[in-house]
Amino acid sequence: MGSLLDSVWREVEAAPSLAAALTACVQGLRRELAHFNWVGAYMVAGGDLVLGPWTGPAATELVRIPVGTGVCGAAAASGRTEVVDDVNADPRYLACFLNTRAELVVPIARGRRVYGEIDVDSDRVAAFSAADAAAVEGLCVVLAARAEAEGHDFHLTPQSHGGNPCDPLTRQSHGGNPCDPLTPQSHGGNPCDSLNRQSHGGNPCDS
Repeated sequence: MGSLLDSVWREVEAAPSLAAALTACVQGLRRELAHFNWVGAYMVAGGDLVLGPWTGPAATELVRIPVGTGVCGAAAASGRTEVVDDVNADPRYLACFLNTRAELVVPIARGRRVYGEIDVDSDRVAAFSAADAAAVEGLCVVLAARAEAEGHDFHLTPQSHGGNPCDPLTRQSHGGNPCDPLTPQSHGGNPCDSLNRQSHGGNPCDS
C-alpha cells in the first residue's frame, strides 16, 4: 500500500475492536483521499446491509439495503468489488446524494464469506482508479480477518443454497456484530447510532 495510506493501515490494524477498526478505516480514507467525499461501512445483518460508521458532509437515508439491491447489494451478493464510473449511467445505483457521480464498493470478505463492505462516493465522474480499489481492498482484508476473529456470525455465502446470497444457516447469534440494531450496546464507535446519540456531542445524525 502506498505511503499515503500507511497511517490508515496502521490505525486499522491497531484498533482494539472491529467497530473501532471500521471507524478508523472510513475516517482515515476520507481524511487522506480528497476525492473520497463520503465513506461508510455496511455490515451484513440477515438479508440486509446495515449502516455502521460513516463520515461525510451529510447522513445517508440508506441505512439498510437488501442484499442484491443497488450497487452495494450487488457487491455483497457477488463478493466482488464494484467500480461505477458514472452512477447516472448505472440503473442499479440507489440515489442518495445529488452530487454523487461515482461509487466504489469493496466487500469485507474472507474466503467465501462476506461480512460487510466499504462504500465510497465521489463527486467526480470516473473518480476511482485501480490503485484506489486496491488500497481499499487491502484494508478490507484486515477488516475481514478481524470480523472472523471476533466471531461475526452474520455473513453471506453467495454460492451456497442454490444461489441464495444470504446464508440463513449461519445466523446463530448476534454477538460481536458492531452494526446489528438488535445489539446497540456493542456499537461503540458508530457515530450514527440513534440509541446512543447523547454521547456523541457533535453527532451529524443527531436530530
